[in-house]
Amino acid sequence: MLLRAALAFFIATRPLAMAEDAVPSDPTAEEGEDVDAVVAPKPPIHPTTGSWRLAIPKSELDKNIDAAVEGVASEFNMFIRELVRSKLEGATKVCKTYRLDVQDTVVEFACDGNKPVQLRRDGTPLHTSNQDGEPIRGTVAVQGDTLIVHWAGESGGRTNTFERKGDTLHLTATVSSSHMPKPLVWAVRYAP
Repeated sequence: MLLRAALAFFIATRPLAMAEDAVPSDPTAEEGEDVDAVVAPKPPIHPTTGSWRLAIPKSELDKNIDAAVEGVASEFNMFIRELVRSKLEGATKVCKTYRLDVQDTVVEFACDGNKPVQLRRDGTPLHTSNQDGEPIRGTVAVQGDTLIVHWAGESGGRTNTFERKGDTLHLTATVSSSHMPKPLVWAVRYAP
């Protein structure tokens, strides 16, 4: 009988309905205090975070890269230009897709569905090797809305600068070496 009375009292004093999306009250909040003010807000997602796919036709991309390669190759002696072109073209890998995830302590990215690479935001380099087996080190910097990934090895380096512009992701790639008269630079656009 006592249990039945307690149950009836509980039902009578309970609100009649709760919205499915209602936030349960915070037991540490003071009476009348806004619960949202107590719960720490999540950090905003970085604008470059997301899955991206190439947004320009291959013919336009090839034309842009060819012009950039020729701009650097033309600085070399005509007897070695073909060799230089071949080496420069090998440095112009363009990912058809990127998955970028800028987190508080790391940046994770994957090119063309490959296993993600994680770089620490504190500047600690990742030591690994490139597709030719040469040792390289990678670092990342997040400067405001810009993400900068830098790879360096004995023969030179490559910097990928990612910036969100409207609904597109712009990548500016720069390859440099002490053996080159000027850097090789090209740009690519990606869409979500």
